[in-house]
Amino acid sequence: MKVMFIPWGQVTHYFWLVPLAWAFRAAGDEVRVASHPGAADAIKRSGMSVTVVGDAYDFLSGIKKILGDGRRGMATIREISSATDDSREYAAAPDYLAQIRKRFLGRRLGPYTEAARVMADDVVQFARAWQPDLVVSDPLVMAAPLAARAAGAPLVRLQWGPAIHRTNGAFPGSGASPDLWPDDLLDLYARHGVEPAAEHAVATVDPCPASLQYDGAIPSRVPARFVPYNGTGDAPRWLTDPPRRPRICVTWGTTTTTLDRKSVV
Repeated sequence: MKVMFIPWGQVTHYFWLVPLAWAFRAAGDEVRVASHPGAADAIKRSGMSVTVVGDAYDFLSGIKKILGDGRRGMATIREISSATDDSREYAAAPDYLAQIRKRFLGRRLGPYTEAARVMADDVVQFARAWQPDLVVSDPLVMAAPLAARAAGAPLVRLQWGPAIHRTNGAFPGSGASPDLWPDDLLDLYARHGVEPAAEHAVATVDPCPASLQYDGAIPSRVPARFVPYNGTGDAPRWLTDPPRRPRICVTWGTTTTTLDRKSVV
């Protein structure tokens, strides 16, 4: 069987896919990874073959420009998302409210849409030529359904932790109604002959423990054992010394560090 993996363009998101990619290959399947240039070196270091698709795109710079006042933005979307039909303020102009929400989401999703646009043609061409039997992707890769359709293969997502992107039903391909999708993304799907849908994946493999996952957030969830992978590196000798007290590793993520705490908190 041929299995095509499409990671998000950031290295740390690719790490989540490695154990499953290894498992397929260990079972005798042929595995190929299609990725933005930014993750290509990490993919090769993991022992996988990579096909670079799309131009280099600096997602972090794009999202940093959009975030602005993160608290105000999130407060706005939560207020809109929690609006009810019996609210006099919102019921007076539901169409206007929907337009405002779509414009707001369009700005927030701009970097994700651009990432899909720059890779779409290449990943579709590769999928059509290589003809994988299965496509596995990060939930953030909006071009993945295009590749799966081009190959006539089912799409499976691999979740990387708590499904935050699904909590407000506003992320394309992860529960969001196509009515909320950015126009640029709708145009991209139309150009490749793919009908937008709230869900494109037939299942989602989720190594996040159920106790940490949002209850009922992921349809067709397939629980999996978490297997850590962090790339290559040197293990310092002091780690072999018996600790005087328990050791705890704390991280808030490389993306958060790059974006700057003031931009996201």
